Amino acid sequence: MNGYFKEYSEKFQNYFFGELKKSGLEFIEFKFDVKIPNEKLNWGYINFLQTKNVIIIPQFGIDEDEQAFAQFVKIFPEYAKKNRIEKVNATRIIEGGGVLNCMTWNIKK
Repeated sequence: MNGYFKEYSEKFQNYFFGELKKSGLEFIEFKFDVKIPNEKLNWGYINFLQTKNVIIIPQFGIDEDEQAFAQFVKIFPEYAKKNRIEKVNATRIIEGGGVLNCMTWNIKK
């Protein structure tokens, strides 16, 4: 999860995160330590693609790229141990409003 919800009221945040916890859903917030966060792009890291054998994460040519990669390595150690976290330049893709997860959805009959 990115830090997007920090802009919402404390009441909404408490309700939202409380419901996630009650449902038993786990969540991890992506955090970045950069001088000027690029919030127009850094939300896109949560829109990654995970398959059985590989995780593909977007990269945007911004300061947050390496920090996002490091967080994926920590969150998915089983993929990282086998060098199965791949980076892909997604700068043009994010212009459409989504990134890797959005563009790989499919519907089966």
